[in-house]
Amino acid sequence: RAFVDEEVSGPASEALALIRGLVPSDLSSGGSVSVERLVDAGLPVKVAHRVSRTRALWLTRVHPDEIAKMHASDLVNTRATVTLDLVEARAVWRQCLRVNFAENDTDGRKRAWFEELERRVRTLVSKEAEGDLSPKDACHPAYDKFRRESGPFSDVTSPEKGFAPTKSGAYLPTPQPYSAKRTVVRTPAPSEEFPPFSETAQATPMCPQQPHEEAEDFPATLESPEVIKAAVEEADVENRRRSSVGSAATMAFVEATLREDDAMAPP
Repeated sequence: RAFVDEEVSGPASEALALIRGLVPSDLSSGGSVSVERLVDAGLPVKVAHRVSRTRALWLTRVHPDEIAKMHASDLVNTRATVTLDLVEARAVWRQCLRVNFAENDTDGRKRAWFEELERRVRTLVSKEAEGDLSPKDACHPAYDKFRRESGPFSDVTSPEKGFAPTKSGAYLPTPQPYSAKRTVVRTPAPSEEFPPFSETAQATPMCPQQPHEEAEDFPATLESPEVIKAAVEEADVENRRRSSVGSAATMAFVEATLREDDAMAPP
């Protein structure tokens, strides 16, 4: 009990205020903890990724009664605390001290989650006192040279409201990486300065096919149009001649010619 009283009256409460300065306080009204919003608020990209992906830190802005109503999977699966550094662990632990984990916890998973968090806080505090705390556990590398005292969200005393979870968030999508450099390309609307593409000089009209200016200089070959046309006409005449052989009209013409020849007097 002495450990709890000492932490609540000092380091843990200070850590809670620091972490709240990194997390938006409007979660209950639809506010997001997206990387884009955190960067726009003034956090470095690495810190924004840390806060957005570490959902356990969001609990610092959630009312204890709402934490108690959370599904066990929301705590065990999506709000793991094993990677929290000392300041982060103290902040989340300090906020969860007022939670009645006996509510809606028939299997004891939520209480076990809190006990694991408290063991981590005690272990890190003990290592710090012994001078054996690793740099990563003292301050996560994502913060680098960023001072957590300079968090952009100044309303650090409003933990009484937070989002009210309605279902398990164990399978919520993981926030995607965010680049600080965002390039937006907008196409200007058509105007006198920027006419539609179809009215500009870049629009290429269809060019009518013109005969080659030196076409007359080329001799006629087997592939030339003149030779091909003559061959087609000759073939048509031959086909007509062949089709007329043996026809009734042809035979009548031959018989008439023979009769005329027979009627003629010999010379």
